[in-house]
Amino acid sequence: MNWPEVSAADYPALRDPIERLEFPCHLGARIRNALLAEGIVCLGDLIQCSESEIMRLPNLSRKSTAAIKEALARHGLHLPTRVSHMNPPEAA
Repeated sequence: MNWPEVSAADYPALRDPIERLEFPCHLGARIRNALLAEGIVCLGDLIQCSESEIMRLPNLSRKSTAAIKEALARHGLHLPTRVSHMNPPEAA
């Protein structure tokens, strides 16, 4: 599959935490907890997942996946996207 590619150097928001995304109230905590439990901590981690990978995560459904896609679209991002030059976030 040919995924679109974005450079983390050109799009620094990819290092932003997933908490930056806004989800519907009834899904927000479930989505964030499921993503964090799988080690998906920033936008760059998330956009490198395919829809099917997201739906296979525990506690996430098609509705959750649709909410994730909508939240990413508001930031001009979508699933899946290859990220180049992505370094792990620095420890605080």
